[in-house]
Amino acid sequence: MQDKTGGDLNKFFDVVNDYTAALEARPEINSAKTSFNPNFPQYMIDIDAAACKKAGISPSDILTTMQGYYGGLYASNFNRFGKMYRVMIQSDPLSRKNLESLKNIKVRNSAGEMAPDCPVHFCGESIWSGYY
Repeated sequence: MQDKTGGDLNKFFDVVNDYTAALEARPEINSAKTSFNPNFPQYMIDIDAAACKKAGISPSDILTTMQGYYGGLYASNFNRFGKMYRVMIQSDPLSRKNLESLKNIKVRNSAGEMAPDCPVHFCGESIWSGYY
């Protein structure tokens, strides 16, 4: 769904909930859910590209690492007992529960060593774009 009006998030949340309720009322649709929640915080960060270059890492490396820490990242597959299992990585919830955890992110540089400081800075809460 997309809010092209740039309106209030809570009003948009009501529209999304009404829409999913209408979908679930239809007999041909078994289940309709959304993970959208306007109460879930969104933050804006700044990655210092010059500091990245000095540390031997790229902004892409930082974003991939953050995805693994905070969101989850596909790592591999393995077979056991004739069944294939997917391996996902994600940081422990206690290690990512607040903004201070950004200071603990470790990123491997091009030499295979951990970069001394991750050049990521918290800029504040982001403005929601209206897309979901």
